[in-house]
Amino acid sequence: MLIRTRLGIAALAAGACIGAADASVIGSLSTATGGVIGGGNYSATAGGFAIHWNITQNMDTTWTYIYSFTNAAGQPRTGPGVSHIVLELSENFTPADLLSVGSGIQTTTFGTFGPHPSNPGFPTAQTLSGVKFDVNAATISFNTTRAPMWGSFYTKGGSSSYAYNADINGPVVNRQQYWTPAVDASGSPLDMILVPDTLIPSPGPLALAGLAGLVATRRRR
Repeated sequence: MLIRTRLGIAALAAGACIGAADASVIGSLSTATGGVIGGGNYSATAGGFAIHWNITQNMDTTWTYIYSFTNAAGQPRTGPGVSHIVLELSENFTPADLLSVGSGIQTTTFGTFGPHPSNPGFPTAQTLSGVKFDVNAATISFNTTRAPMWGSFYTKGGSSSYAYNADINGPVVNRQQYWTPAVDASGSPLDMILVPDTLIPSPGPLALAGLAGLVATRRRR
């Protein structure tokens, strides 16, 4: 899992005031490092799968979430494109918190999702409460009032290809600390992605993360 934080010069000059300029955090998970479990045309032997995120806090304190889907090498996929993705959300997220969606998203459904003929390869006995986006592009985006947290995803491509984070529903202890890698109670890194959570982040964490620079973690098994 790779995490990088970026912060505008104006925000750095303002110290803890992250509203002074756009701030963003980016990262990715891939089958190449074991962070993603993939099947069908998304399996490691068929080119693999990677999910990338770029999440920006805007000047008006709303957040823009951008997710893109590639093969494990970060190149455009040659197999089936993503047909839908399920993102875990915080329990009190409502449709009103989703301000707008980009052109890559066709329909939006809120609920609890799990093993089903329309979700091939979904881990047995696991469910995700959140949102399902039916998509028609390799990149999707949406705007929300919610700051990031560490969470899980599942995606389907074509009729039988699928991918999800290796630590789906993992016991992350620093869920709201999106500026540091997700870890469990023993401090071991977890394979999670950033998804929407709380209404307003506490002041300053992203500014401090911007000063910290690049943080990289290796999954320990």
